[in-house]
Amino acid sequence: MAMRPACGACELQQPPHFLAPCPCRQRLRFENTARAIAPIPWMQGARFRHPFRAERNKPGEGPPPLCDFIQWLDTEQSTEAKEHVERETRWAAERWQRMLQEEKMEEKRKKDKEEIQMRFADVERRQAEEREADRERKRERTRRAKEAGPEAIRKGKYPRYTQ
Repeated sequence: MAMRPACGACELQQPPHFLAPCPCRQRLRFENTARAIAPIPWMQGARFRHPFRAERNKPGEGPPPLCDFIQWLDTEQSTEAKEHVERETRWAAERWQRMLQEEKMEEKRKKDKEEIQMRFADVERRQAEEREADRERKRERTRRAKEAGPEAIRKGKYPRYTQ
């Protein structure tokens, strides 16, 4: 939404968001090149009211100059204020870096934890496979012993009394 003073008598070089009072004290009407301007509530005292409401009923007369409603703000900053802003900015940057570092550390912790869990699962799987292989060997030995019959028990490499 671009606005410019319609009086043309004074050309103020201000940022687009800053409305300065007209030095020539003429009644200014701002042309809006995009759309109609919505009423702006101005604070007067402790309550909001529209500054142009009283002027609305007067036929043929525009609103009062904006100079009457805009207060100049002190744009100079003290050194303490500048230092405060710089300190807050530095702290915000440090907090941001700390947050990024903590995120990286958390990702690393998660990755390490998953790797450790995978190692434990692998060890447990191998132990279970070894137990199953041992059981299978014992079952095979038992099956062979049953197939050989009761006489295979008496036969041995050494005499019975040494076994």
